[in-house]
Amino acid sequence: MINNDSKTNKKSNQTICNNKPIKLDTKLKIISTLKKSFEFDIVIKNGIRVNKELIVIYAIPLSYLHNYLHKKRMCFYTIKSCNILGFSINKKVAKAHKRNLLKRRIKAIMYQLTISKYINEYAFVFICRKGITELDFNYLRNQIIYSIDKIKNNQNKSIKTRNNNKYTKNNNKTQRN
Repeated sequence: MINNDSKTNKKSNQTICNNKPIKLDTKLKIISTLKKSFEFDIVIKNGIRVNKELIVIYAIPLSYLHNYLHKKRMCFYTIKSCNILGFSINKKVAKAHKRNLLKRRIKAIMYQLTISKYINEYAFVFICRKGITELDFNYLRNQIIYSIDKIKNNQNKSIKTRNNNKYTKNNNKTQRN
């Protein structure tokens, strides 16, 4: 989960917000969820995308998410979980009980992968398409594992290309002026 705080006192493990000390939880949550629309926007616009038949997964490392939040000056955020998940499941996909079942399944899969240290410190957004509710648990798990492998392999490549594109855009602007 993402918490709003401004300063941390390292000696007493307290957070100072509006000049009032607040104790921090020393336990690290394994999985939490994205709540705010700007958090979804950051992951979708800046993350790595993997398309499968019935699911689209966007992922970004938590350190980058923290940096983007800090740059936008949304507040000083601290992230207190190993992975953060966000879900976008349209009402046309299925009724509410099926959508909730799908969320529970994806959370269980990600929990297993996080416990086994297969994937850590990422923010994910899962966009589900119509027909995904007919998939069984093992097939869905295999699809997610395949997508995460792709994300791990493409992470360094996409970050390098983004940085190169930023530099070339800036150089072109300066040459024109």
